[in-house]
Amino acid sequence: MPQMPIGEVQPGMVLEEPAVDSLGRVLLEAGETLTERYISKLQAFGVGWLSIKPDEPPPSEGDALPKMSAKEQKEILKTLETKFAYVADDVRMKTLYEVVRPYLIGEKE
Repeated sequence: MPQMPIGEVQPGMVLEEPAVDSLGRVLLEAGETLTERYISKLQAFGVGWLSIKPDEPPPSEGDALPKMSAKEQKEILKTLETKFAYVADDVRMKTLYEVVRPYLIGEKE
């Protein structure tokens, strides 16, 4: 959990631990994404350091999802078809189904 001085944090960074003031009051919860406004408010409350989540490295080729078994594909397709059955008449939803289906069953990466 890298600790950073408040002057070095940037909007878009995510808090790993809650931001607290000198009295221990929680000003922002862990997991909050920092904005310019949040940073300014934290500085106004005298917060000097923040615990920032480290950036996650981009996935490598070795991180690809494993291929699914035929049984898993069948289960996923059944679930997908059930969920989309309620909106089958909606052209936009049909298009979404046709785009999502190959990715869910591993035909496209």
